[in-house]
Amino acid sequence: MARLASGVVFYDDCTAQQWRARHRGLAVFVCRNGLDQVSIAAARAAASVPSSRERKLVLFCSRLFAENRTEEVIDALCALPDDVRLGIIGDGPHRGALMEYARRANVADRVEWHGPVYDEACLAGLFGAALCTVYPANGGLSIVHAMSYGCPPLIGDDLGRHGPEARFVRDGINGLLYRSRSVPQLAELIRHLLKDRELWARLSHAALATASDLDTRKMADSMLGAICAVEE
Repeated sequence: MARLASGVVFYDDCTAQQWRARHRGLAVFVCRNGLDQVSIAAARAAASVPSSRERKLVLFCSRLFAENRTEEVIDALCALPDDVRLGIIGDGPHRGALMEYARRANVADRVEWHGPVYDEACLAGLFGAALCTVYPANGGLSIVHAMSYGCPPLIGDDLGRHGPEARFVRDGINGLLYRSRSVPQLAELIRHLLKDRELWARLSHAALATASDLDTRKMADSMLGAICAVEE
C-alpha cells in the first residue's frame, strides 16, 4: 500500500528512519504524536499536588486487556511498602479478573479503580500526585499524557510491544526502562524512585520538557508540511 502513496507519515523518528532505509525514494515524514499541551498546562497549573516526598501513588493508565499485563504492576505493588498505592485508570473486559487478582494477592485495599477518566482536571489530580506511571506492554499516547504532567513513565524494554510513543522515553533521562516481564526489577526501580527524590525530580523535569514538544499544534504543522512537500 505504501508504494502507491506519494509519502508516508510516522509518529516517531525511529520508525521513520527504518522506513527510509528500507524504501529508498519514498518520501517519509515524521509527525510526532502529541496532545493539547496548552489545555494540559492550564490543568496542571490549577491542580493541587503533593511534594515529591509525599508521592506514594503508582499509576497504570491503559485499557484493561489481558495483553497489557496489569498483573505485573499488582505483583510489584506486593513488594513495595504498605503505604504505596496503585491507581488504575481505564476499563475493559479484564477488570473483573484484575480485581480478583488483587484480592488474592492481599493488596485489594491498596488498589484504586478510577475507571475511564477523560476530564483533564481529574487527570491532573491523578498524574500530578503520582510517583510514576507503569506500562508493562502496549503503552501508547498515555505515555505522553503522563509525561505532560511530569510523571515519569516506567516501561517494559521490549519496545516492539508498545506503541510508537514509547520511543519518546529515554532511559534514565525522562523515564526508566525495566527488563520486560521482570517484576523484581520493576519493583526495585519504584523503590529507587521512592528513596532518590533528586532522581525523580530530574526525570520529572525532563519528562515535562519532552512533552512540551509533543503538541497537537506541532503535529498539525508537521502534517501540513508533509502534504505540501508531496504536492510540490
